[in-house]
Amino acid sequence: MGLKRYSEKRNFSKTPEPAGKKEKRPKKKNPIFVVQKHHARNLHYDLRLEYQGALKSWAIPKGPSLNPADKRLAVEVEDHPIEYADFEGEIPKGEYGAGQVIVWDKGRWIPASDPAFALKKGHLDFELKGKKMHGRWTLIRMGKAGPKNNWLLIKQQDEFSRKNYDLTVKEPEGILKKKSLPKFIKPQLALLVDHVPVGPEWIHELKFDGYRTLCRINGEDIRFLTRSGLDWTARYQTLIDSAKKFRLQNAILDGELVALDEMGRSSFLLLQNALTEKIPKGLYYYAFDLLFLNGKNICNEPLLKRKARLAEIFHPLKNTKFIFSEHFNYSKNLYPKICGLQLEGVVSKLASAPYTPGRSPVWQKTKCSLRQEFVIGGFTESEAGRPFSSILVGYYDDSGNLRYAGKVGTGFSGATLSTLSFAM
Repeated sequence: MGLKRYSEKRNFSKTPEPAGKKEKRPKKKNPIFVVQKHHARNLHYDLRLEYQGALKSWAIPKGPSLNPADKRLAVEVEDHPIEYADFEGEIPKGEYGAGQVIVWDKGRWIPASDPAFALKKGHLDFELKGKKMHGRWTLIRMGKAGPKNNWLLIKQQDEFSRKNYDLTVKEPEGILKKKSLPKFIKPQLALLVDHVPVGPEWIHELKFDGYRTLCRINGEDIRFLTRSGLDWTARYQTLIDSAKKFRLQNAILDGELVALDEMGRSSFLLLQNALTEKIPKGLYYYAFDLLFLNGKNICNEPLLKRKARLAEIFHPLKNTKFIFSEHFNYSKNLYPKICGLQLEGVVSKLASAPYTPGRSPVWQKTKCSLRQEFVIGGFTESEAGRPFSSILVGYYDDSGNLRYAGKVGTGFSGATLSTLSFAM
């Protein structure tokens, strides 16, 4: 299309928009994309894809949606210069497109096939790697159903798609609105993988061997919630004084409740033993994420920004059982070194991603030793005077269905037998 129409519509002595020119840029595997929020006569979002030295552009009146059922009108407009990808400012009244423009999202786009053929055909499939827009998308020209410049922008079904989720106005499912402290936020979970992901877009944290726990702070009211939403505050009374040292209006922290051995390593066995005591000792809380702070839901902010806020509230603390979970960049010796120290493993997270409840590849865990967690479903009676002969265990498969795994009848101490029999 070129930039002739772009230049004809603008008076560059009045508008701060870049005049630009079509560039001869080397062909890249991952060209840029940008979405700009444009407060013109009518608010809309402009999707721009780098292509042949310019930005092919579509105006999306309602903005993009992560719901594959939403088919958003995308009106093709004139190509824009590459420099426009960084433009933010106020287009003066009386000029074309008058109003405020901000960069709403930015990243790389990957066409699924030859973009020249796909654009000519009117069916472009592509992948986006941005801060807000991820995964596979489709642009389809409407053809006989309307003007030739009318397309539809549709989110394809993948791990980043969400039902009933308008990317421009709604928050992820399970997260309540701003200024209302949620009673519970469903935790984000990591996908088990065989290898630590490589690349500057990832940050890495130690994997702890403990209980995943949300800490909900509402003034003096401190609550510790399990990943399924159960209130375990009574078990963690020894941590409440430490939580009050934050002196926050309200907040929700995400982290791991652990017990540490003499080497400072988290130990699930020590944790279980500690929790059998009336007043558990030696418990610590490693915080690795911040979801809500002083009346503001920050789940939609990038992970690194959330962690920076978390570090700030930890900075003044001293003599506390709350510990900030540091992160680090990838190195070849990362995984072998962690496993060599007999630690649990590595959790890798996409640095630019928002907090999204549920399991997805945005968080990935690599364990040093593989271990399966089982659910106790019942027991068999003992004829030898023990509280029971064996316990019946199962596990949840990838579809969330509980599967029977078998019996376990050995390895129980007398105290464990008594505790289990009381619980059952």
